[in-house]
Amino acid sequence: MPCPYGGWRSGFFINVEFAVYLRKCIMPKLVSQVSGSPIGSIDFQANDRPSNFIPYQIDLKTGKVSARSNSLISLINPPIDSNRDSWLEVAVKIKFDSKIEKVKFIIEYDKTPSGWTVNLGDSQSNNGYGGDASTQSRDAEMQIVNQNMTVFGNDYNTPAGGELTQGKVLNFARKNSRVELEVSNEKLAWDNKNGLKNTLKSPYLYALKNQSDATGALNSEIYAGFNRVISGPGNRIGSGASKVTILLNPIDYAINASSATITEGISGKTGVTFTVTRSGCTELASTIDYTIAGTATNASDYNNIGGTSGATGATGTINFAAGETSKTITLDILGDVAIEPNETINVRLSNPSGLDATPTTIAAVAAITVINDDSAGISIDPAGFIAPAAVKKGNFTVQQKSELNDDFFGDWSNPNLVEGKGAIAVFIC
Repeated sequence: MPCPYGGWRSGFFINVEFAVYLRKCIMPKLVSQVSGSPIGSIDFQANDRPSNFIPYQIDLKTGKVSARSNSLISLINPPIDSNRDSWLEVAVKIKFDSKIEKVKFIIEYDKTPSGWTVNLGDSQSNNGYGGDASTQSRDAEMQIVNQNMTVFGNDYNTPAGGELTQGKVLNFARKNSRVELEVSNEKLAWDNKNGLKNTLKSPYLYALKNQSDATGALNSEIYAGFNRVISGPGNRIGSGASKVTILLNPIDYAINASSATITEGISGKTGVTFTVTRSGCTELASTIDYTIAGTATNASDYNNIGGTSGATGATGTINFAAGETSKTITLDILGDVAIEPNETINVRLSNPSGLDATPTTIAAVAAITVINDDSAGISIDPAGFIAPAAVKKGNFTVQQKSELNDDFFGDWSNPNLVEGKGAIAVFIC
């Protein structure tokens, strides 16, 4: 149907008893809706940490140990090449205290691993075979033998064989790869940066909070062997791990939105907040970049970017001072009467500063969906009207249901009306 104001237009229609057809002299838009995204996180490690929190790195090709004096990390034995295969073996002890929540091991491989290249346990007598040969109710051990990773629970009350099912990962390590292992109380996380990533939490795992033990001593330490088991027969060694970095309390960054959805409104402004937090080693200053994107447009759909982060534009850098753990990015959603799709506002974090030699960056995004609450609907009064056959004309009222700057008219004159049926054309242009 051509628009009375000229030209053909696409539109839509609603039906009432008299088949009232509504046409809009604008091109309709497809509406898409994107739900709010869950909180994500960024994980990285900072240089120049005070005292015990700097990265502790051991080169398993040269034997060089890059670290300051450290009361929480100590060598059980210096790096040595007992089998003269050009890959050194070393064992390390990490002492957990009230300030330590987790420890991350980053292991780099320069050849296809063979034999025992990683052995993490909570006892100095862990020997690479699922425990320390005692009957402690809290004992754990994980190992990478050849290319496969296996996690064992305690010796006292474990599944058959001692292996935790979720902790059996084949083809985990390979040549020219880097794997990450993170140990915290009763928890082990792993990531080979090639799709094999998971977290295992179990009371069978590392007890690092001085929990009671049925038969043995309390544990608050982690022992780690690289290219060898922590202890045991001298033939339980391996080759392929070329460097290991040990990080205490690595920093975690996270971002979340004050709400997953927000209604736009027809006027005024509605404030929203994105909160960026960091945890772990926060004793030093650090920075991280942010980007505001999505289908919503700065200035026309939202404005007034601000907050404690110091943000003023769609991109920028957030500066955390020593000891700070939280910053905000705020903005105002602008209400209007435009008929438009639901829109999204995403804030992405990237490029954290102060990275160590082997940084790990996992993108973090928080999203808000702005719900459009405008419509082009009208109401007809009377909505239903039964006219006698002789009636050819009548009056009706058309009322706009949203605040649109549109003209409209209706025509109830129709020489082709028959009893009980007819058509009324209502145009909005």
